[in-house]
Amino acid sequence: MTRVELHDATPADYETLNDAMAAQGFQRSIVGDDGQSFLLPTGNFLGQTVGTAAEVMNIAGFAASMTNKGFSLLATEFERTSWRGLKPSPAPAKPAAAAPQPGK
Repeated sequence: MTRVELHDATPADYETLNDAMAAQGFQRSIVGDDGQSFLLPTGNFLGQTVGTAAEVMNIAGFAASMTNKGFSLLATEFERTSWRGLKPSPAPAKPAAAAPQPGK
């Protein structure tokens, strides 16, 4: 799970971030045990990749830099998660592909 907070950002800046993160293999939704997909809160992304949290942070940092805004990042590794109050996703989440390396 990766959290990106853009500094002094507009909703359009977050749309740019969403597109840049998707291009790096991150998704904005999470799938529950029942198979239902839910939207993550703004600035939160899920990605499945082989690498450390620091490597994921670097990939997310590359994507965040595409907004031309300052940003704060947090990348974590986890096995299980719980949530409450997330909105159902209009489209099922797809498993995230391994993210390409920045600039490749």
